[in-house]
Amino acid sequence: MAPALCPKSRPDSTYTYTSTAQLLLKQTALVNGCVGATAADYSAAILEYLAAEVLELAGNASKDLKVKHITHHHLQLAICGDEELDTLIKGTIASGGVIPHIHRSLIEVIGPVVLK
Repeated sequence: MAPALCPKSRPDSTYTYTSTAQLLLKQTALVNGCVGATAADYSAAILEYLAAEVLELAGNASKDLKVKHITHHHLQLAICGDEELDTLIKGTIASGGVIPHIHRSLIEVIGPVVLK
């Protein structure tokens, strides 16, 4: 008999995500706990894509600020800076800080200052 592969030694990295997603889908299913066979794979793929997208944008934000670590502030800048992610995730991130914004009327110069 071949030994059973545990999730850590299995070469497919989505095994854990798929099994977890399948369990959560079955627990929250509205119709007798019936869930399609590929629903967990699809859900895990969507979550993996969203996580990769947010981490890529947060990495770019941290690189722009010349910092090596991604913090809460970089995640908030990444999510609020992307229009599609901002509409998808409408929440705030704890300890994310304030998004930098200066109103246009404060930037405009009214005219040259004349000193007497």
